[in-house]
Amino acid sequence: MGKKKKTVSEKSESVAPASSASATVPEVKTPAVEYVHTAAIPDLLRTLGASLIVTTYQAQRILAFSVREQRLSMLMRIFIRPTGLAIDRERMALVTRREIFVFRSTLDVWDESGNRMPYDLTYVPRYSYITGDVAGHEVAFLGDDLVFINTRFSCLARPSTEFSFEPIWKPRFISSYAAEDRCHLNGMAVEGTQIRYVTALGETDTKEGWRENKAKGGVLIDVASGESVCRELSMPHSPRIHAGKLWVLESGMGELQVVDPASGVRQTVCRLPGYCRGLTFIDRFAFIGLSLMREKKTFGGLPIETMYPKLRCGIAVVDITRGVEVAFIEFTKGIEELFDVRLLPGVLNPHIIGFEEETINGLFIVPPTPS
Repeated sequence: MGKKKKTVSEKSESVAPASSASATVPEVKTPAVEYVHTAAIPDLLRTLGASLIVTTYQAQRILAFSVREQRLSMLMRIFIRPTGLAIDRERMALVTRREIFVFRSTLDVWDESGNRMPYDLTYVPRYSYITGDVAGHEVAFLGDDLVFINTRFSCLARPSTEFSFEPIWKPRFISSYAAEDRCHLNGMAVEGTQIRYVTALGETDTKEGWRENKAKGGVLIDVASGESVCRELSMPHSPRIHAGKLWVLESGMGELQVVDPASGVRQTVCRLPGYCRGLTFIDRFAFIGLSLMREKKTFGGLPIETMYPKLRCGIAVVDITRGVEVAFIEFTKGIEELFDVRLLPGVLNPHIIGFEEETINGLFIVPPTPS
């Protein structure tokens, strides 16, 4: 597969400038992010009619990949430790270290010169919930409700305007709510307006008890019954329901798996050279986040450490009908871990307003004047 290399500085977007002999040569700086991608990626996103949104808490960025002028473009926005992401055409929720931001989309945003910004739609931050550092992981819109995984308190929760959070469910083996990360609850599979399954790294009820058997203590839990569908997973993440099947990433093995919820039997669909975390589907394609393993307290002692001579950080695209990788984006500098991966169908060129950009200072969305 042919690769194309992109270098991205701390500017908001990576778009190669037109060459000009008379152009002023900018000061050369060490790039913040470098990535390569297979030539198939732009055509695939264009064919699918979608853009790709990714979070990296390690590099403290939310990234939006889109196709412009036949090329792949990446937008970067800075947030403190972003993890879980929920997004559709109307809204976006982003979990960060101390708060959950809620964005609304608009088509009508203008730049400082009075020109309409050339994007399909723009996500604008409207409000946030202050949670404190609850180690929030995945988040989802359930109709008008917003639910997130509160990993530090081992529960599913809603954001609250009165409390740091409102707990709504916890695993049976968790005896009480405590800021102890007892089982490392981390991922959820949503179907319609219900959370059907969650993943945890252990069935443990002591402070960080999951760490003792992290290489093989993971579980996939049926939320309605409270029963564990399957056990002995190596660091499971990102359960999803797609095409009538239950999927999960066994991160410690680098595998995408299909699970039979009735029997708990798992079938490996593909193996990838990275710590798998972050999963989204469209049609027959799975987009899977791959991470390196920077530190040993969390990642040390996992099977994948010895399975490949070198691990990869990026997004792998897998054809689930054949179980093969057909395209990828790989980060070669600046980003070593990804958390969430989401597709935005029907939007080829999204934009995100962040707080580090001057745009936010003059962004006024004014209600219509009463007649």
